[in-house]
Amino acid sequence: MSDNAGKWRKETKGLIPVPSLEKKVMIPAPNEENATISPTTGLVVRETPVVKSKTILDDPILYLIMRTDLDSLGPGKGMAQACHAYGAVKKVVRQQLVIKYDFLAWMSQTDQEFGTTIVLGGTVHEIDTLLHKAAQNNEMASGWVHDPTYPVSDGDIIHVLPLDTCGFLFGERRYIKDLTKELNLYGRY
Repeated sequence: MSDNAGKWRKETKGLIPVPSLEKKVMIPAPNEENATISPTTGLVVRETPVVKSKTILDDPILYLIMRTDLDSLGPGKGMAQACHAYGAVKKVVRQQLVIKYDFLAWMSQTDQEFGTTIVLGGTVHEIDTLLHKAAQNNEMASGWVHDPTYPVSDGDIIHVLPLDTCGFLFGERRYIKDLTKELNLYGRY
């Protein structure tokens, strides 16, 4: 560890640095009874010792399952929905403290804050079944991506309607791989 890293750790005693991110990110350790947020820095400060790691997943991964039963969901809209999925995943992870640290570890796989992502295809029924099974596991984040303004062309007219466009699963690779073994990569269905 460099001298600067040691100095930084001493100055931020009681916080956990998340490595490999462009900016140094500070997160509180779980079970924060004495946590407070500094009004000047916005960092969470606590009185307990630094916790080295609170991740629970060995190999965190994000799976997106795009709907294959929508003729209107072509490559361009599919990419847009995948971007929407990232926002939906972040929202669910913030609400599930159990895997929050794993998501931060997944984000730190690259300097641009994303990790390994696999995109599969499935029908609305297949995705619904997967999400129902995933909901049984509290070490996994899952859900639908709901686009409130999904555009559908009808000749010269574009209709905008609310629609569930894809599902997401974030968790341990081996569990998700087992859940999704019947599905193909998106575009190969």
